[in-house]
Amino acid sequence: MKLNTYVKGKAGMTLIELTIVILVLLTLISVLFIGAKAYKDGADNATCILNQEQVQKAIRSHQNMNAKNDGDTFTKTDIFGDENDSSKVGILAFPTEPTDPDTAYTENGSGIYPAVGSPYITCATTKGEVHAPESFQGW
Repeated sequence: MKLNTYVKGKAGMTLIELTIVILVLLTLISVLFIGAKAYKDGADNATCILNQEQVQKAIRSHQNMNAKNDGDTFTKTDIFGDENDSSKVGILAFPTEPTDPDTAYTENGSGIYPAVGSPYITCATTKGEVHAPESFQGW
């Protein structure tokens, strides 16, 4: 009886096949991370614009409740409260920028009611990003 040492077909994968499989998986994972980053950036942009809109609505509400005109002055603690004095609660807490918490919103005319269609706060992060809606109409 002759012993056959040759085996038909191979069991397992070669090193090159394994390398290609790992490369494809890493490529798919990198595409996933790029998509997740773009999604997060879009969500942060939307959050920032919504913060600006909420501040604008709070200011308009305070302006209407007190029968004030555009250009009149107001005390910021009436709208935003005072974080150092818990007895002075405002309509809204002043928001922080979602992508860069160390960056504060820029106030356009601090303590002055803005004209209709112009924002009270704007956002420009230290990373150079500008979060602004296409139009401020209706704010």
